[in-house]
Amino acid sequence: QSNQGKTTLCLNFCAQNLEVNPVLMGNEYTTIEEEPTPRFLNRLESMDWVSWVNGSGQERFTLLPVWEDYVEHIVRDRMNIIDWINLEEHYLISPIMAGIKREIGKGIGIIAIQKAIGADAGRGGQFTKDFADCEFLLDAYGENEVMLTVGKIKEPRRKIMGRTFAYGMEKGVRIVRFREVVKCHECWGKKWVKAGNSSKPCDACSQTGFIDKDIR
Repeated sequence: QSNQGKTTLCLNFCAQNLEVNPVLMGNEYTTIEEEPTPRFLNRLESMDWVSWVNGSGQERFTLLPVWEDYVEHIVRDRMNIIDWINLEEHYLISPIMAGIKREIGKGIGIIAIQKAIGADAGRGGQFTKDFADCEFLLDAYGENEVMLTVGKIKEPRRKIMGRTFAYGMEKGVRIVRFREVVKCHECWGKKWVKAGNSSKPCDACSQTGFIDKDIR
């Protein structure tokens, strides 16, 4: 994933699954002293539609400060969300993902990694896909939105791989205006159209290369 929106997606996955007490690992969520950062707490506070604590005042998720040795911190049979795995040797993502899958048991592992703009895989290329069951690729869409492209899906029940969706973010945490988008029928995703002997920006898609599916 690119920087655009990955933390928002991870926090929303966490918020939507509080009934199973998910584990949230973030290398930017805590200080060196392993205390939650003000920025992280502000994000939680901005998600004012979520009850992060139960009736007894106990947190409904487990926050773990993890910067390395991700596999060793996996909590078996729970949902483990890692935002994000940072590696200098990108090829090492494959054995790390294999280790997470081995240790997770009956749980679910959701991991975020960095991605170059427009790339069809995270840093590590094909190695990021080896042990993935479901892959989402995030890129900037227009000036203020995010495009989500469905990558690898293991054993899909319908045609979903390659479909693209766009959405906005409010307060950096709320996902809004979620809809499917398709390649522009004027420029076919190239963002430019012919104008005589030259080219000009495509007005039909505001030079994004995509339009909302329901207005095609």
